[in-house]
Amino acid sequence: MNSTYLNITKLFGMLLLAQFAMDVVAQSKSVQVSLDVEPNRCVALRRGSTCYQDVSISWQASVAENYCLYVNRNAAPLKCWSNSKAGSFEYELAAQARVIYSLKQQSSERELAIQNVDIAWVYKKSKRVQSTWRMF
Repeated sequence: MNSTYLNITKLFGMLLLAQFAMDVVAQSKSVQVSLDVEPNRCVALRRGSTCYQDVSISWQASVAENYCLYVNRNAAPLKCWSNSKAGSFEYELAAQARVIYSLKQQSSERELAIQNVDIAWVYKKSKRVQSTWRMF
């Protein structure tokens, strides 16, 4: 092989290595994300009953990217934003147990931010007195 071909091959290899190094550095930069859910508690009348409430969800990120909002780790997102650094969403909550909201980059399964809405009850148990009489 001639020396020109070897030099071109070495140069091409060095360029590939440099590109790989730049990709690793770019991927290592972590995206800073904040996710806010208001209110973060829903109150139902009795334990086990469904709690209904309008929830406001907002988020901000340090890098513009395609982001999606998920509820309870469902496969389908509630909403996605393209090339955005911030977003908001209004959601009608109907739940009997804690609800988990998460924000992910559309290209990744990794949750960047997580917020919960806890369910509380006014009455823990039914006030109805249980009868000790049985009818056969």
